[in-house]
Amino acid sequence: MSVSDARVGLVAFATGINERKGQVVAVAGIADDPEVGDPVTEGTVTYNTRYNYIVLDNTSRSGNYISADQGSRRFIGRTTLTADYSEGTLTGTSSDLEVDGQISGQEVTGSVQVDYNVSGGIVGTKVLSGRMDTALNGQVGSTGVIATFHGTDSNSAIAGGLVGTAN
Repeated sequence: MSVSDARVGLVAFATGINERKGQVVAVAGIADDPEVGDPVTEGTVTYNTRYNYIVLDNTSRSGNYISADQGSRRFIGRTTLTADYSEGTLTGTSSDLEVDGQISGQEVTGSVQVDYNVSGGIVGTKVLSGRMDTALNGQVGSTGVIATFHGTDSNSAIAGGLVGTAN
């Protein structure tokens, strides 16, 4: 799956199962050379962002077999993120995300808490719901913001991305 903005860049992400290790996995990456603009060193900038994510949940193991249900947000979400360059923070909330990032130069790190409630299973009849803290990594500047978030625990995996432009 992916989420993108033509002016800033693309984030791609996936979840899956590593059957050899018996683990759920989540990966996300930013496509080459995102365009976040010039560095900002002071003041506050707001960004209109789009985000999406995929969830792997309800993991079960039996001998050498591992399975799980997969689901994703049905529609791309939207939220406003605020970068306070004087404080070095990037924050924002939506109905299912809470972004708590730190800015150092143009690098963004921190966490995204995901409160998911998505359709899963082969025909989408199961509801996957829960909460997970994920790691946030990306870039921010005068033009836009782009970042990945992903995390796993013994039962679940989430991978996603967010991208947007400055107001």
